[in-house]
Amino acid sequence: MTKYLMLSFVMFFVLSACVPTKRLTYLQEPEGVEQVYQLKRSAYKVQVNDILNITIRSFDAETSQYFNVGSTNQDNIAQAGEIMFYLQGYSVSLEGEIQIPILGSMSVLNKTVMEVQASVEEGLKPYFTEEAVNVTVQLAGIRY
Repeated sequence: MTKYLMLSFVMFFVLSACVPTKRLTYLQEPEGVEQVYQLKRSAYKVQVNDILNITIRSFDAETSQYFNVGSTNQDNIAQAGEIMFYLQGYSVSLEGEIQIPILGSMSVLNKTVMEVQASVEEGLKPYFTEEAVNVTVQLAGIRY
């Protein structure tokens, strides 16, 4: 008997503690009021100490290899995950520059990833005769 009484007592408190979400006013939009705020997303700009992973590919694999840092073996990179970005990536210096082999120093501070990609492609034009050059720029880091 006391077991059933205790169980019903606990169930009463558990069920009475639940609050419907309509009563939680801080989670609801006010009725009749337009949304006051809007989330504005802007493209990320490269900052000091960021690490960029830049991969250059073309039909001429030998020439492409001169511009890529470290091993280009995709199997090893896939197994190591994003740690390879830190080991083989380009770190943005305090001056906002990265050092790409053969191309030299390139300013990337306050540029988007797409702008960095366009800058690298422009710097590569003298070294590749064909149009088929693929530059991939990725921002290395923790994803949220």
